[in-house]
Amino acid sequence: MAPMPTTLWAASSLFLSFLRLPCGALGAASEPLLGGEYVPTTDVGYITDLTELLDAIEQSTDSSKGLEFYKKVTDLASSTSLEHLSTVRTPHERANPLSSILKYALYRSDNGNGNEIHVSRDGMEFLDKPIDSYGDSIVIEEFNKRSGYNPVLTAETIRATNVWMGTANALYEGVALCKAESNGELVDGTVPGFVSIDDPNYVDPIDKAAAMWIGTHENKTSMEGESLYAWAN
Repeated sequence: MAPMPTTLWAASSLFLSFLRLPCGALGAASEPLLGGEYVPTTDVGYITDLTELLDAIEQSTDSSKGLEFYKKVTDLASSTSLEHLSTVRTPHERANPLSSILKYALYRSDNGNGNEIHVSRDGMEFLDKPIDSYGDSIVIEEFNKRSGYNPVLTAETIRATNVWMGTANALYEGVALCKAESNGELVDGTVPGFVSIDDPNYVDPIDKAAAMWIGTHENKTSMEGESLYAWAN
């Protein structure tokens, strides 16, 4: 398992504390995560399933099979998949300043088109593809690289790009929701542009972040597995 920045390692315990922020939620709840350390208020089973898909990719020696796991949808209503985490520009991502900073940096990099004449936001590219799907562009390059398919590195790439940013997007969505609630700015129970809390497919954003971070990981002190939590440990 490749090393991650010290800030990610240190974030593990702080992250669990942040995930206990009280934001309301409706609907059936999933079983507790991380051996009972975090108790979801909504159904996030289809999100924790992404961890199992990462494990399947890491164990697959066939790139076509790995790509199949990458594209596999775990929830039809939300089209959730490892691929989908980085191919759709959502309100959650627009609330995340880290996403905008990263995209601009990639756009201005040698693999972006930011050194050409000025282009509009919609014209920004990375690896000759729209900037909003940068994570997917990086992953597909990993699947198809000339040196050959490396399942372990591919799984790590997906975790570091798609799943990590998906977690950050969910956290910023949670911050936006709680801030709007405290300021009395909610419309029909949610932030304008976000999924309504009354929607049957609503998932609490903090639950969503916890599910992406923890996945199916059960042992609080273990470093094994394909979750961001294990990687941070």
